[in-house]
Amino acid sequence: MAGLLGALISLEFCPTGLSSVAKFGVFTIALCIAVLIAAALGYCYGKLLNRVKGYEMITSVFVGLFTTALMPALWLTLPFKNPMLIFSSRGEGLRGTITLSEFWGQVLNEFLAIEMGSFTIPAGTLLFISAVFFLAQYFMRIKTGVLMVTAESNSYSHTSVINTERARLFSVMLSTILGAVGVIVYVQSFGFIVLHRAYYTFPAVASIILGGASVNKASIWNAIVGTFLYFGCLTMRGSSILSEATGANLGNIILIIIGGIILCSFTGKVQVEK
Repeated sequence: MAGLLGALISLEFCPTGLSSVAKFGVFTIALCIAVLIAAALGYCYGKLLNRVKGYEMITSVFVGLFTTALMPALWLTLPFKNPMLIFSSRGEGLRGTITLSEFWGQVLNEFLAIEMGSFTIPAGTLLFISAVFFLAQYFMRIKTGVLMVTAESNSYSHTSVINTERARLFSVMLSTILGAVGVIVYVQSFGFIVLHRAYYTFPAVASIILGGASVNKASIWNAIVGTFLYFGCLTMRGSSILSEATGANLGNIILIIIGGIILCSFTGKVQVEK
């Protein structure tokens, strides 16, 4: 939600018909606004989790449900005035789908894009994601990253000199910021923003779990492998050739399998805790 707010605020004051350099600048502004909002929300959320130790899972579920129920109401009441964003008939309220082609849509995809016949490789987006991967890998090897991981993975860290509450607060803020940045990169790649009834978290959670991650341990390679597996499954779901070859509609079957994998991963964690 922080990423969507940052993107919308940048669009509110963004004129159309910008050059490529200007689009990249507005896109950078959207990232900066999203990071500031995400840092504030992550701080509040981290403080909340520190106060409900032992009940983090159920608390996060209720916070997620509350947020997804609250934001559709805010999309209709926030004071946005850009006619490209609001309902033209009502004069207020954000549209369900906002096109980014007139603003900074696909600004990273078009940067250093490689044309291969009818196929285009979005080199700019891949470079941006790779930079985030390398920065995350580097961060997990420095002192702050090691302390953050040790604070939750080591049962003796609570009796040591490691400040577990501070480490948890920092990790929640960092994850919220990365989520906000990820959403902005995600929507610019597709070229539109879906607000009402939009669930951006499911592809991320499904991808990383399909990649082999668990509640206790996850890595960047789990995210990379899971992304290819998840979107590969979605591609096969809409493939008429695969349905004709097997004689069955595999779309719903694939979705059930993905949901079953996610369910098993979390129920396994609950059994271990019991």
